[in-house]
Amino acid sequence: MHILHVFLHVKADQIEAFKTLTLDNARNTRQEPGCVRFDVLQDKDDPTRFTFIEVYKDPSDIDHHKATDHYARWADNVGDLLEEPRTRNVLTNIDPPDEEF
Repeated sequence: MHILHVFLHVKADQIEAFKTLTLDNARNTRQEPGCVRFDVLQDKDDPTRFTFIEVYKDPSDIDHHKATDHYARWADNVGDLLEEPRTRNVLTNIDPPDEEF
C-alpha cells in the first residue's frame, strides 16, 4: 500500500471554501480504481487544521490521481486558501496486512 498523511493549515475565513473544494476532490478520488481510502479530517481543537489520510494500492496510483481533472481543480485553487504550504508523511503499512484492505 502507498499511504499518505497530508497536513493542511487553512485560513480561518476560507474553511468553507476549502471544504467545498476538498470534498469534490475526495469524493472523486474514492472512485479511482487504485484508491483504497481518502479520508478528510478536521481538528476539533483547531478547525483551521485538516488531515487527509490517503491509501492507494500502488505508488503509480498516486500518479494517476494527480493526472485527474478533480485533482487539478483542487491543486490549482487550494494554495490561496492555505496559511502555509501543505506537508505530508509517506508511510509503510504494517498491520493489517495489505491483503486485508
